Amino acid sequence: MPSYIALFRDINVGGNMLPKTELVSILESLNCRNVRTYIQSGNAVFTHPDTDLSTLSARISAEIHRVVALPPRRFC
Repeated sequence: MPSYIALFRDINVGGNMLPKTELVSILESLNCRNVRTYIQSGNAVFTHPDTDLSTLSARISAEIHRVVALPPRRFC
């Protein structure tokens, strides 16, 4: 299963707070496995069976927006 690094822009700065436990839960709900975060930076490393990065990025973005109402952006 491929490993990915998600670098989230504008998370945990300027009031756009997303606790790392919530980020891990969101990623795991999207079938991401072995999710690890780096401090409170909003960045994560994980594995996922999908190899279509555009689709995976869009799904992560939409789910973050749905769960915590942060502005939708493309991540990964």
